Amino acid sequence: EFFIFLLKDKLIASCDVTIRKNADFNMIIPVKGRFPHLKTFLKHVNQLHASLQNWCVTIIFQEEDKKFYEEIKAMNIGYVNIIHLPHNSLNNRFENNMNRSLCYNVASKIVECKWQVNHDVDLIFAPDFLSHIEEKSKNRRKWFQPYRGSRVIYLSEEDSKKVKIALDTQTTVEITPNVPPLNNTPYSAGAPGGSVVVNWEDFQEMGGYDPELIFGYAPEDHMFWRKLEGFYDKDDSPVLKPRSRSPHPFYSDDVFSHDTMVELLHLWHPPTAGSKKYPFFNFFFAHYITNRFLKKDHTDWLELSRESYRS
Repeated sequence: EFFIFLLKDKLIASCDVTIRKNADFNMIIPVKGRFPHLKTFLKHVNQLHASLQNWCVTIIFQEEDKKFYEEIKAMNIGYVNIIHLPHNSLNNRFENNMNRSLCYNVASKIVECKWQVNHDVDLIFAPDFLSHIEEKSKNRRKWFQPYRGSRVIYLSEEDSKKVKIALDTQTTVEITPNVPPLNNTPYSAGAPGGSVVVNWEDFQEMGGYDPELIFGYAPEDHMFWRKLEGFYDKDDSPVLKPRSRSPHPFYSDDVFSHDTMVELLHLWHPPTAGSKKYPFFNFFFAHYITNRFLKKDHTDWLELSRESYRS
């Protein structure tokens, strides 16, 4: 039986919100304690301003105070929406961790669009990333992963500094990162997160992420992908039938971007600590859902998620 964490209007009402633009595509960026990465990300996106006609960016801060919120607000960037979700309104429920799932849900409830891109603040991209999303979203309903190989390219601390300096000085930069091999998803394990594109109406219907179950830096992306698989499952699909044990949630084969050259670059940051109180619960739960849930279990899960999300 699921513990229901109610968003309710009270949580939304506790947020400070600045809406500057509504668009077909909304890139949601949760932030807690990574303000330098956010400034680098915004400078990067601003270089692509000509490609942002159908786009907005929604930054949601889960912070104790409004300092960063006010600083970004003062920049008055026309395509950037800003939300401050006060961390103290969560009553220390998640220790000092950011709840990315909750941030995505809150931002999605506040900013309506056609397609939302749940994106990490430490990932930058080339212009073809945006055009690829626009093209791939045409005439489809299903979610998709907007970069190839189900993995990102991690930059070293030195290369990340070079990128930041280049953006600050508006110059070009040469970096030589170690490029990992592509993952052959869905037939092999890969990364389910980083950036995922979801139909906004379907996100509301399925109840978004599950912040009451997963928090901190944990496999919320794994669980959300599994939830997407279940939401779009057809009666004749093998996805939710008994199967051999699997370490990953990948089953659909039409939601990847392996036929493109779209890459994501991951800016360096120190390792992030997870929950100290329940260090293994999140991973156990994601593994349990992947390997033990059948059709009825997923149906119950979705129904409870809808109840929580809409409350």
